[in-house]
Amino acid sequence: MSGAELIIDRVMRLLPEHRQPWGVAMRAELAQLESPRERRSFALGCVVAVLRQPSAWAGLRYPVLLLALLASGVPWSAQIAYQPLHNAALAMMIVLIGLSWLLAAALSLVSAITRRKAAHAGWAAEPSPSGRATHLPG
Repeated sequence: MSGAELIIDRVMRLLPEHRQPWGVAMRAELAQLESPRERRSFALGCVVAVLRQPSAWAGLRYPVLLLALLASGVPWSAQIAYQPLHNAALAMMIVLIGLSWLLAAALSLVSAITRRKAAHAGWAAEPSPSGRATHLPG
């Protein structure tokens, strides 16, 4: 797998489900390009196009928050001269990052289970325009 293909595969992960056909089209168009320079340029163009979509940033919220915490917390904790307190501050950051990751994973799992149960029961995954859940005929 070439670098351009890896880039397209990674950027496709940022696309919401309803935009996945667009990602498949990007991959197909990349396969038609022969020059490594054209492939690289196309892949980078795809990254820019996807990152211009607001929905792509939804998947990046947690990693960006993590980087911001580390970028601000590590230098801050380096200013603490008392070593046990410095270690405790770093440990607290690690615990908070871990807990937030676990909470995000648990909420994602609960959401997936709820959608699956609703679909199995014949309820629409998306609410109707009136805001109420609709039972699908069948």
